[in-house]
Amino acid sequence: MAGVAFPSDAFSGLDLGQSIGRAVIAFAQSDGSGQAFNGSYPPAPGMWSSSTPVTPLAGSWKPWVITSPTSFRPGPPPVFGSDVANMEYAGVKNLSRTNATNHLAWFWQPGFFQPWLQQVDLEIFQNHLDRNAPRAARAYAYETIAQHDATLACWDTKYAYLELRPSQADPTIPTLFANPQHPGFPSGHACASGASAAIMSALFPNDVQLFTSMANDAGASTFDAGIHTQLDVSGGFNLGTHVGQQIVARASADGAN
Repeated sequence: MAGVAFPSDAFSGLDLGQSIGRAVIAFAQSDGSGQAFNGSYPPAPGMWSSSTPVTPLAGSWKPWVITSPTSFRPGPPPVFGSDVANMEYAGVKNLSRTNATNHLAWFWQPGFFQPWLQQVDLEIFQNHLDRNAPRAARAYAYETIAQHDATLACWDTKYAYLELRPSQADPTIPTLFANPQHPGFPSGHACASGASAAIMSALFPNDVQLFTSMANDAGASTFDAGIHTQLDVSGGFNLGTHVGQQIVARASADGAN
């Protein structure tokens, strides 16, 4: 109705928003995500392979806050065939599935994006940020940036080590659904959710325990589905939390506090 009564306000708002949108598009077009992948990951003993790898160059894309995805790369997972690696895969094989584990796996299966954005929606409502557009926009921005930068760091690690998925290492291991077409270590759900929990805890400190629980559920869901080992999950949490701490540092210095 404001647009009907004062059309110049609406047109000015659209012009301003569109100019910001063009700046974001320009950033996206220069972040490296448009580069074509011309390599391959053919079958090799003890190594992950796929004829249709998902965004194998994502680890080289330009992040929003962290300096470089490679700077968060942890040490390698245990060598295939080692006692430690065998123990990790046995843990997946010996999982006793229940309705609860299956529900958790299927809830998070579509992706980690929407559950965390829905939680931002809820926090904005509960903390009355719906009345404060800059604060609400800031919450959305930092949470999605945390997921984005943590995922780039995660993908850098995945394609650096090419760890097998559990059912690739041992075909007798069942999965609830098909393996995603990217390497195992670390869990992408755990990486993004560890970062999300870190920044959300800084933005909404009254719900730290809730965010920690969400992150744990997101990571555990990939183990429950049979597509990740426990080490994939814990490694993802550690990586994501470190990235999240960088996002928190950036937020603490933006002048909003």
